Amino acid sequence: DIQLKELLGEGERLLATIDSDNANSVEEGLLEIYKRLRPGEPPTVESANQLLRSLFFDSKRYDLARVGRYKFNKKLALSARITGRIAAAPVVDPYSGVILAEAGEKLSREKAEAIQNAGINEFFIQLNNDKVVKAVGNYFVDADRYLSFDPKEVGINEKVHYPTLRIFLDQYMEEDALKAALKEALDELIPKHILIDDIIASVSYNLHLADGIGHIDDIDHLGNRRLRSVGELLQN
Repeated sequence: DIQLKELLGEGERLLATIDSDNANSVEEGLLEIYKRLRPGEPPTVESANQLLRSLFFDSKRYDLARVGRYKFNKKLALSARITGRIAAAPVVDPYSGVILAEAGEKLSREKAEAIQNAGINEFFIQLNNDKVVKAVGNYFVDADRYLSFDPKEVGINEKVHYPTLRIFLDQYMEEDALKAALKEALDELIPKHILIDDIIASVSYNLHLADGIGHIDDIDHLGNRRLRSVGELLQN
């Protein structure tokens, strides 16, 4: 419970959810999920772990493809939710120490993207009613900020998972060695399955919809998704 509060903030909805949750540890939570997904089968922590991994994190079972990863990153990006918002606290680049935004500053799109691409994955938003909420992104950044060469040279044409990129940047100091390593690790940098960071960002997104942060998708009616003749389109 403490970790959840540290991760997502202490908003009313999260606290109410925690109060109604009977699981007090990771193990208890895993067993509870397994009981719901596999009723009648004897639950164990190991089997619950394997089930969740196969359902969500196994690239052999499903493939988001390039468009799927793009849509995840577009929806869950921190920058999209903090653009036009007021910073509740100063935002500092974790590596350069440069102050990217002052407390009370309203963020432009450029500044919001700079914060996200600095590897900053959480932001405290000051709302009009003096309420402060914590927005959490999915940790994807533009790679060109961190590379001395064009990311396309190694096949990077999307945002990359920052914690994974950071591992390679810290491990390989020579450019040629870094290029070779990044080429081999494209599926890790741009994963075709969801990550825990995606799930955390999704929860954060949903928690703050009622505060006016983010927006609910307007799902098109199924009747508009079928193929229609030119004559029918002209009639409409």
